[in-house]
Amino acid sequence: MVEVAREERVGHFVESYYRSTAEVFEFSHGRERTERYAEQEVMEGLQALTKLGLRVRVDKETVSELVEVLRKIENIGANPKLEETISQLEGVGFMGKQKVAMYTKFLFMTDKQFKEWLNMYERFRTLLTATASKLAE
Repeated sequence: MVEVAREERVGHFVESYYRSTAEVFEFSHGRERTERYAEQEVMEGLQALTKLGLRVRVDKETVSELVEVLRKIENIGANPKLEETISQLEGVGFMGKQKVAMYTKFLFMTDKQFKEWLNMYERFRTLLTATASKLAE
């Protein structure tokens, strides 16, 4: 997230000057998010689609529904006890733990939960395609 911009020797010391590699950093970990933040996150994502040349129709009702579908997707097959165990794994980096959590979620999901998960993603896609339907010409 930061890199050494330059180093200067001052007497017996080396002064290091750092700069950030990005203008803004966002880090979110865990399940607890406020409704407002989740809606803002979805809204920003939808609005960014216009930069790709898509026409986007954004309304509060659709954003709220997208947030609700995403929340359901996240919660299907969730196992907080297992997630806590995974977070304590030694020798596995943060991103590796995220992958392990995803893999175990799929491994321990029942067939019914997996079908529900697929249905929620289908619902998400339906809402998304209705919101950002055509390329701008």
